[in-house]
Amino acid sequence: MATGSLVTRAEGHAHGAVTAAAAHPTVEALAATAGTDGTLRLWDMEGRRCLSVAALSAPASCVAWSPDGSVLAVGSGEDTGGGFTREPAGAGTLTLLRADTLEAIHECSDASGSALAVKFSPNGALLALASADGRAYVYDARGGRFSLVYVLEHGE
Repeated sequence: MATGSLVTRAEGHAHGAVTAAAAHPTVEALAATAGTDGTLRLWDMEGRRCLSVAALSAPASCVAWSPDGSVLAVGSGEDTGGGFTREPAGAGTLTLLRADTLEAIHECSDASGSALAVKFSPNGALLALASADGRAYVYDARGGRFSLVYVLEHGE
């Protein structure tokens, strides 16, 4: 693998681009991908196969695992064909899913632009979403609440 050569080709996200990928924080052979086809997929990298698929409410632009690997955060927005850009109100969606079942446990659309990046704090207490609207949205992730606690304005 160190050579960078193609080991295998895994089929998935057939109707769109893969826009995000994240390795599981503790399980070496598990990864998640998300794409413009509006799906999140879990992959067994050793077995080289897709384990499960979740349909999302919009094209996905970013994905992150919680530090303990129990939750997946997916940022979405409208893909205009030229990438994820600033969009009308409600365009940026954050979806939280249970990693074991891919059941949606929380969804919100606080951002008025497409989600560009999503990241949990190292201790899992906070979750940050960067948006094309020029803001970062920070959520309290403790106890599965995912309540908005800060909006950081980047300005012009």
